[in-house]
Amino acid sequence: RSNSLVVTGEHDAVEAAWGRFKPVYLSALEGPVRHGAAGFHGRLALLNREAVTLLAAAESLMAGLRGLAVRRVETTLLLLTALALCAGALFLLVYRFLGRELLLPIRELSQAAADMAVSAFSEPRWRAREDELGGLAGALAGMSRAQTRERELQNITSELLSLAVSDDSLDAFLEKALEVVVARPCLSKEHKGAIFLADGQPGTLRLAAQRGLPESLKSACAVLPYGRCLCGRAAARCETVHAAK
Repeated sequence: RSNSLVVTGEHDAVEAAWGRFKPVYLSALEGPVRHGAAGFHGRLALLNREAVTLLAAAESLMAGLRGLAVRRVETTLLLLTALALCAGALFLLVYRFLGRELLLPIRELSQAAADMAVSAFSEPRWRAREDELGGLAGALAGMSRAQTRERELQNITSELLSLAVSDDSLDAFLEKALEVVVARPCLSKEHKGAIFLADGQPGTLRLAAQRGLPESLKSACAVLPYGRCLCGRAAARCETVHAAK
């Protein structure tokens, strides 16, 4: 604003100098050309003075215009530099945000999927997110658990088949088979269990194999009548019986 006022003042000075120079110039042209006349020399000297004044005012105006142009160019360059810096900062912020919130989770999920293929799955930490990536992480975790359970069941089946072709007695086979089953977390939360056989007196069960039962329970359940406790009820009803606790 102040620079524009300075240039305006210099422009006014040029107009004022031109206003003084023009009539003197016209007077010098229209008057009789008598080189020896005193009036002619006076007009010529006055014209010279006004021309010097006009030239000085014009040079001052040009200098002011050049300075104004330079300052505006500098201001424009500063604005462009500031905009470039702001754009760079915004780009870095967006890049870091996308890297943290999108790219890194995608890389972890891709690695988790690759690990699942070689049975080395580790649950991604993005599962707690309530968005599409969190849903994908939860789906991968569920697939991994199902795959792990299926693999465990295949291993159990393989071990039981290996025991079935051995020369062990029935009770020894049942003991080893029960150990295989209760040792797997996917099938047994507690490392204990029992197998009863109905091969003795009618209406009774015989404790053929057990793992983790206390001595008092082993003694009380050595021979179990039908209808007594959960195992006796299952035998009496010929169906699976579930206990709440």
